[in-house]
Amino acid sequence: MAEANRVFVVLDRDYGERLLELARSGPVWIVDTPQNRAAAQNLWAVNPNRNHLDGVTTFKAGQDCSNEETLINELDTIDLHHGSYSADPPYTVLEVIGARLSDKLENELSRFGFNQFRATTEGFGAVRPVPSNRVSEYGVMNDGHLAKIESEVRGFVQAAYPEMVVRAEYWTEDPSRIALFFIDERFRGLYARQRYHYLVQLIPSDYYRSTLADTVWFELAPDERPETIEHPDQELIASIAPDVLGALQQKGFFAALDELLCPANEKSEPQKCSGDFRYATRALQACGFEQSDSSDVFHVLMEQGAFCDCEILYNVANESRLKTKYWRASHGNRT
Repeated sequence: MAEANRVFVVLDRDYGERLLELARSGPVWIVDTPQNRAAAQNLWAVNPNRNHLDGVTTFKAGQDCSNEETLINELDTIDLHHGSYSADPPYTVLEVIGARLSDKLENELSRFGFNQFRATTEGFGAVRPVPSNRVSEYGVMNDGHLAKIESEVRGFVQAAYPEMVVRAEYWTEDPSRIALFFIDERFRGLYARQRYHYLVQLIPSDYYRSTLADTVWFELAPDERPETIEHPDQELIASIAPDVLGALQQKGFFAALDELLCPANEKSEPQKCSGDFRYATRALQACGFEQSDSSDVFHVLMEQGAFCDCEILYNVANESRLKTKYWRASHGNRT
């Protein structure tokens, strides 16, 4: 049985099939290489319901980055997902495979409260007391006000996102403001604005205005960091919108997407919108757009009120069979 307070970090790029045995002992964070990812995917297929708290998470590392540097770069993310703000009980033991203990690593780990270290045959282990408070350079962060916000916000989103981790803390860039972290696997593949759009609809407007209006939000998949999330220049998006929309119309993008979601041939099986841009991406490629165009295109479409495939046809396209079908079914043929 896995120990709830132990987390393994594998920095060995060739660890591979040994992961299958290690994952039985607790949650594992493993560097993403072809060999390691193949082993992780086998585990995900067998245990699709396990998440980062008890399963396997992969993370990227630069080719020129040493194992020591890779571990240091990942410590904040691991602590975010397994510390007192995300897990109960929080982790107190870190087992590292593929790096030797150094003074530099001891200093870095001490920032997270680790104060006991031991060498192992494959790396080292670090132990800390159970954290009693969230502490940063700005002081104690686990006060009642933050805990209350976490609990209330979690209650609002839980029905739609039952596995979501909600964390509140004072924002490091401006401790007078609160940062909210929303962590869920279902955010993977979505743009930041899509994630926010889906979340904010779950929060009662009165509560948002009274409690969250000045908060900063970070919507993340389990292995993401805030600094890796794309936030395009909104002025740029507004300036290119007419040209982007014109190009989409000229190249037949809206018609191509309409054909996927509402085929002209009624015998063809229509694709169902999944709350993302998977079919819009396919339509862009079919119309000759480059993959590098996708971000600009989708941010322009989101600016027009389209946050998924079907909303592109409902809210942006001048006309579409899908929109016509909806209005006829909802409001047509009434006497």
